[in-house]
Amino acid sequence: MQPVRFSEHAKVFNSTIIGVVPVLAYVTVRHRNAWHSTESRRYQGDSALEASLAFAKLNAEDWRQRGSWFSIIETPALALLSREGALYCADFHRDAPFSGLDADNALRALRVGETVAAGARVLGVSGTWQTQPNEHSLLQGVDPFCDIQPVARESTFDRHSSIPQAGPRKILGWTVSPRANVRATSASLIADAVMSEAGLERDDVLRKYELLKDARTERMLTDFLREHGESS
Repeated sequence: MQPVRFSEHAKVFNSTIIGVVPVLAYVTVRHRNAWHSTESRRYQGDSALEASLAFAKLNAEDWRQRGSWFSIIETPALALLSREGALYCADFHRDAPFSGLDADNALRALRVGETVAAGARVLGVSGTWQTQPNEHSLLQGVDPFCDIQPVARESTFDRHSSIPQAGPRKILGWTVSPRANVRATSASLIADAVMSEAGLERDDVLRKYELLKDARTERMLTDFLREHGESS
């Protein structure tokens, strides 16, 4: 997933929202051993947010340094779906992500037919929060091709902790433990409110999004082959 840069993702931000879905997201956090048996955490900003566990683990491999170890945090997020791709928005420090959002005001802008940019502002640092989130908690990422993993209000979430791995490749190993108190209740309520107001069903929107993703993939491949043919 790519960190949000409006100039690079103008197509996504200028496109209109076709649906909002509560989804599973992954946040990679780097830890380092510090003085007196303590540890420090290093947050990598929006680049830490991924839509798949495999890419979250690749981030950890890329960010490895001596004395560092990693945790990958599963969290409920909101995916703003459009014809040009998905914007993932996470509030990963709360047990109930987006529970601090002023939903009544937020839902005036976070609507089907509004631009993705408008939704991004509502769910960002300058959004309509009743309880202001931690500065490291709010992450946003863009991906035109990610596989959406919807979650339900009763879904459970895990934490993946890295361990050294022996062998010639020496890639990280991982242990898994539950995040016992984390729930997708608030994210689900917000997404359901957006979809209900538009008279949309989640499954229908997800099917439409997959068709649009396939069309984007085919278009990208066609452009690549045309460009490759012209340069050869």
